[in-house]
Amino acid sequence: MKAYSTDLRQRITTAIDQGQDVTDVANRYNVHPRTIWRYLQLRREQGHLNPRPRQGRAPKLTPEQQDAFHQQLRDHPTLTYRERAKLFYEQHGVQLSGPTISRWVRRLRYSRKKPGNAP
Repeated sequence: MKAYSTDLRQRITTAIDQGQDVTDVANRYNVHPRTIWRYLQLRREQGHLNPRPRQGRAPKLTPEQQDAFHQQLRDHPTLTYRERAKLFYEQHGVQLSGPTISRWVRRLRYSRKKPGNAP
C-alpha cells in the first residue's frame, strides 16, 4: 500500500491544529484516527510529515533492462527460462535466476504458452 501524500497529511494536521475533532477529521479524509495520531507524533518528533522510505530490496532490473527483457520475450517466445537467462546475461551482463525470470514474466503479463506450429 502506498503512503498518503504529504499534501493530505498537511491538510489533516492543519484541521487538527484548528481544533477539529480527530474522529471528525478521520471520517472526512477516510483515514483511521490512529493514523492522525502518528502524523502528529511524526511532526512533533521529526519536524516534517514526509513518508518514510519504502522497505525492501531494489528491483533486480533497471527500467532499461526491463524494456530489454520485455523485448526479448517478444523476440524469442520459445526460449526456456534457462536459455532466456543465458541470453540475457550475454547481452546485458546481468545474471537472472529462474524464479526472477518467472516473476518478471508474470509482472509483464506475458503468456508462457508456446506458439503453435504454424505451417
